[in-house]
Amino acid sequence: MYRAAFHVLKDPEEALDATQEAFLRAYRYLDRFEERSSFRTWARRIATNVAIDRYQRRRRTRDREQAFPEDHDAQDPNSRAVDADLIQEERRRIVQEAIETLPDAQRAAVLLRDVHGLSYAEIGEQLKIPKGTVMSRIYYGRATLKENLAETFGPRSEDIRDARRSEQ
Repeated sequence: MYRAAFHVLKDPEEALDATQEAFLRAYRYLDRFEERSSFRTWARRIATNVAIDRYQRRRRTRDREQAFPEDHDAQDPNSRAVDADLIQEERRRIVQEAIETLPDAQRAAVLLRDVHGLSYAEIGEQLKIPKGTVMSRIYYGRATLKENLAETFGPRSEDIRDARRSEQ
C-alpha cells in the first residue's frame, strides 16, 4: 500500500500518511470487500485512491498559491536547485495532464501498469477484461502519450522515458 501511495505522491512522508489513511479506510469498509479480486488488489486500489485524492488537493493548493503569491522575494531566482525542482514539477504536471486526456479505458490500464506496477493478469482481473485487451489498451495508451508528449518535449520525450525507466 505504501508503494502504491509513493508512486503517486513521490513524497515519503506524505505516502506514509496516505498509507495510514488507506489502512483506516480499508478497515472501515472491510464489509464492502466482495472478494471479486484479491484482498491485496483491493487494498492497493484504496491506497491509490487516497494518494490520488491527496495529490489533487496538493495540486489545487499549489495552484492557488501560485495564482496569489504572497512573497515575491521568497525564492532566489538564481538558485539552480529551485529551478531544477520547478522544471521537474512542471514535467510531472504536463505528463499528468497528458495521462488525463487518454480515453478512460487506456488511462486506467496505463496507470495500473506503469504507476502501480500491476501485472497484465492483475489488471485484467481488476478491470474484468482479457489479458490481450489489457495489453492492447496499454500499447495504444502509451503510443498516444508518446505522441502527445513529443509535441511538448520534442526529441527529449525519449530521454524522459529512458530516465523514468532508470528510476524504477
